[in-house]
Amino acid sequence: MFAVLAGVSLALLTGGHAPHRGHTRLTDSVAIGVRALMILMIGFLLEQLHPAGIAVILPYYALLFVLGLPLLWLRPPQLFLLGGIWICAAPVVSQAFRLLHPTSVAGGFGGLGPVAVLLRLLVTGEYPAFTWLSYLCFGLAIGRMDLRRTRSAVHLLCGGAVLIAGATFMSGAITSRGEVRSRLMQSWPGPPVSTWDVLQPHLQVGLEGVTPTHSWWWLAVNAPHSGSVADLAFTTGTALLIIGAALVLTRVATRWWQVAFGAGSMTLSLYSLHLVMVLPQTWPDYGPRRLLPEVLVVCVIGAVFAGLRRKGPLESLVTFISRTCARWTTRLLRLGVSFIGSAERCEPARRDDPPLSHAPCSRWRLPVCPRAGCDRS
Repeated sequence: MFAVLAGVSLALLTGGHAPHRGHTRLTDSVAIGVRALMILMIGFLLEQLHPAGIAVILPYYALLFVLGLPLLWLRPPQLFLLGGIWICAAPVVSQAFRLLHPTSVAGGFGGLGPVAVLLRLLVTGEYPAFTWLSYLCFGLAIGRMDLRRTRSAVHLLCGGAVLIAGATFMSGAITSRGEVRSRLMQSWPGPPVSTWDVLQPHLQVGLEGVTPTHSWWWLAVNAPHSGSVADLAFTTGTALLIIGAALVLTRVATRWWQVAFGAGSMTLSLYSLHLVMVLPQTWPDYGPRRLLPEVLVVCVIGAVFAGLRRKGPLESLVTFISRTCARWTTRLLRLGVSFIGSAERCEPARRDDPPLSHAPCSRWRLPVCPRAGCDRS
């Protein structure tokens, strides 16, 4: 869900259903690149708080943003098509790569070299950006739709229902076969299981972001957080269904919805706060009983910021730095292009040049060069 919403956010930042044009596209791309870099830095900083505990998703999101840059200006039909192809192909490519290059999935980034970190972020980690790019494609496609129209919400509701039904039927039809279940039980990487009923609770808890490589049948298993074809299709359908329902419900009492779910507008700040709150030295560990107080804290903070129409602190910081860097980068690039263009237009006269009356300006063939003070004027 959050990965799909990340794609929606990128699309809205770059113009929504009317994408930005001209030099604004360059500014948008630079801003998103800087945003990704800052999220990566924040993610690695939070990773130091949990070196062997919680898997921080922010570094994976940062790489996902970078991978999405070439897709920013595609149209919704192209993005939906690419997302569907990626759902079917990416898990197969990922499993083939991990089969040829076996590596550990769990753990942080400590002690890893640059190549190992990149491979973990891209393919072998808990939130592999290569596989999750399908979520980003669907999110970008949604953000490029005209979300003010009721028809868009209906299309999302119907599309989500079709994906959920298709993934459930496909997974159920394949995993109901006796030989498939036997192979899955034999290749289960966890504790040994003797029957399918014993394996089911493990699958309901979920995997570690990628499918086991011991059998290709795992690609058809609809287990949470497994990265299988069935899992990607089912979770994408769920995201489409929720977004479509939200678009319908929020047409009434819009401001109330904004305040009630204000936490959704400052996820970077609240996610970072959550990672600090779960530290034993920050909040006593009372197990599941700690969940409700944490949810209340997050909802109250989100409602206050939404009521004041303020961004979260980290969101404000990232936005300010990314926009400033993008603005100055764009200015420097324009200055460089202008300087190069001026040099090309206004080369000093050479001895072998024809008389000025025959070639007054070698670039534009004009009586007077458009650049003031040019030697060729």
